[in-house]
Amino acid sequence: MLVMNCKPKRCLTRILLPLAVFTLIVPAVAQDDPVVIRLGEKVETLSEFDERFEIALKAVAASQRMELTDTIRAQFAEFRPGFLEQRVTSLVLMKAAEDQGIPFPEEFVQARVDQIKASVESDQEFEDLLNLSGFSNESQLRQVLGETEQIQQVMRVLNNDIKVTTGELALHYYAYKDRYASEETVCARHILQETLEEAQDTLADLKEGAEFQQLAIDRSTGPSGPNGGDLSCFTRGQMVAPFEEAAFGAEVDIPIGPVETQFGFHTILVYERQGGKTTPFSDVRDQIEDEIIQIRISEVIETLIVDSGVQSFPELLELTPTQESERETGSDGDGDGNNQGD
Repeated sequence: MLVMNCKPKRCLTRILLPLAVFTLIVPAVAQDDPVVIRLGEKVETLSEFDERFEIALKAVAASQRMELTDTIRAQFAEFRPGFLEQRVTSLVLMKAAEDQGIPFPEEFVQARVDQIKASVESDQEFEDLLNLSGFSNESQLRQVLGETEQIQQVMRVLNNDIKVTTGELALHYYAYKDRYASEETVCARHILQETLEEAQDTLADLKEGAEFQQLAIDRSTGPSGPNGGDLSCFTRGQMVAPFEEAAFGAEVDIPIGPVETQFGFHTILVYERQGGKTTPFSDVRDQIEDEIIQIRISEVIETLIVDSGVQSFPELLELTPTQESERETGSDGDGDGNNQGD
């Protein structure tokens, strides 16, 4: 498991899926340990969920070199429902892998563990690496590695089963053509003056051959004046509306104006125009195919979840210690739950 250099919340989001796959098959559940996920005979209890969530928190704390205090745990409590959803998805995908004849990859796991051990100099250093990555023991590491690889294998099968025709790609391209257009940019200079008469005189001088940059240095009251009035390049939405409309409607190297804004009167010279063109279909074909495949994979996974009949019980994640104690004498933790399928 990699130690990532990132902000705690973003880092946690990145590791939710691989850690969410670590689930055990429990044949019987004690009354004081309610089930939070049930998929056929496979269940995950609240204590198991908490253990796996703790692994995630330890990994984040280690990567940020911070102590995992109760305060830190409380800050990450909002991620628990999302973590539960990820684990539901992972359980369903592992079941799909089994149905596809994809077994737990023992050889892959052994090879990865051997590779990790070969990168350290002692057993103690390996134990330290486990702890740094959030694992309490090697068994947890093996389970996560194996189930993550099992999910990746079934995802590759799902991906290969999806075929997208050229017609579908073209239809998507023309339906969302704006997505594949580069943003229009203009590069301009301007001369800002206080009165309309001054700006009109400046425009007249430019039409008679005066040099724009020198006039900007001599006459402009704006901060860009000493730089020849250069505003560099900008896209729509960066300038006040009247200035933007005039600049994007101007021809290159033809001075226009006066344009009035709340700052005064502008004489504008667009010296370069970029973008504003749609990328050819051939250049974005692969990108479009990836987008469609991802959409369809999401739809397939959602169907798998619904058809599996998996149940999750997110309300149990919010139990206080007192409420958990009360459950020990009054309920088996099965509840009505949140049935992911009918």
